[in-house]
Amino acid sequence: MKNLITITIFVLFLNIIPGVAQPNAVEFIKKVQTYQDSIKTTYDEDTGKRQLGSFDFNKYMQMFNALKIKDSHDVFDYFYIGNRVFGNPFIYIKKPDFDLIRHFKATMKNPEDESEGMSLMQMLNSILMGSVIPQNTENLSPSERAQYFLNDSTLSKNTEWMSLQQKVLNFLTDSTNKACNNVIPEDTKEGYMQYLFFHEYGEQFALAGHSLQKKRTIVCSETEVEEIAKRCAGMKCDKNVPQEECCECDSIALAETLRTGVSPIIEMREDGCFITLYEKDTSGLFKETFQVMRSQPYKVILRDKKEIFSISTYYMMSF
Repeated sequence: MKNLITITIFVLFLNIIPGVAQPNAVEFIKKVQTYQDSIKTTYDEDTGKRQLGSFDFNKYMQMFNALKIKDSHDVFDYFYIGNRVFGNPFIYIKKPDFDLIRHFKATMKNPEDESEGMSLMQMLNSILMGSVIPQNTENLSPSERAQYFLNDSTLSKNTEWMSLQQKVLNFLTDSTNKACNNVIPEDTKEGYMQYLFFHEYGEQFALAGHSLQKKRTIVCSETEVEEIAKRCAGMKCDKNVPQEECCECDSIALAETLRTGVSPIIEMREDGCFITLYEKDTSGLFKETFQVMRSQPYKVILRDKKEIFSISTYYMMSF
C-alpha cells in the first residue's frame, strides 16, 4: 500500500511540476520539421504554375498518430496553390468521392477556359480602376467601393465573378473545411503537442515567394539559438545602419533561454494542456505559451508571448 501511494504521488508530481522538458516532443517536432524542409517545389515557366516536388502525403499524416479525424466518413487531402510569386499548401477534409477541381469546374460557364472569372485581387483592382462598379456604390469613390465590396458578403461571396482558382481558394480557406479544425487529439501530452503543431505549423512546408513571410518554425536546440544570436550580433539596431540589417536582442531573456533550454514544456491541467515553446519567424525569436482546451472544439489560445530577438520587417531570416 505504501509503494502504491509513493507511485501515485510521483505520477501526480510529474504532471504538475513546471519546467519539465519533453524529449518525446522534441523528437516529434524534429522529425516533422525535417520532413517539411525536404519538400521542394518546381516552377513551370510555360504554365506559370508552381507545383510540389516529391511529397508523400500519407507518410506526412501518419506522423500525427495521436490525432484522429472527427467524422469517420471524412478523409484528409491536400492541395497546393502556387505561381511565380507565391506558393501555399492546404490540408483539408472531404468525402472520399469528392474531387475538388472537378466540383468547382462544374460551376464554371466554360470549364476548360482558365481565363474565366477573376481573383479577388483582380476584382478589387477592377473596382479601383473604375471598370467594375458594384451595385449600390455609384456615388462612392473607387476606394470606398472596394471597401464596400469587401464588407458586403452578398457581393464578395457571390461566386459569379470568381475564377476557378478563387473558388478553390475560398473552399480551402473556409475554417469548416480546414483539417486542423476537424481533428481530435488523444487526451495525453503527446496528443496535445501533435494537435498544437498540426493546428499552428501543419502547413508550414513548401512555402514559396511572398508566402515565406508567413514561415514559422519551432526551435528545439540551444545550438540553434546561439547561431541566431551570432547572426544577429552583426545587425545591431543603429540609426546609421540600414533598416534591413537591424536586429535587437533582449540579453537577459537570451541568457535565461540558454540557461533553461528551449525544449517544449507541456503541463496537463484541468482547464487545458499548456505548452511552452520557442518559435522563430521572419520577425525574430519568441517564447510562447499556448493553451489547448481539453474538450471540443479543442480551442488553441496563445496565452503568453515574450520576445527574445527582434528582426526588422525588411530583413528576412533564412530558413
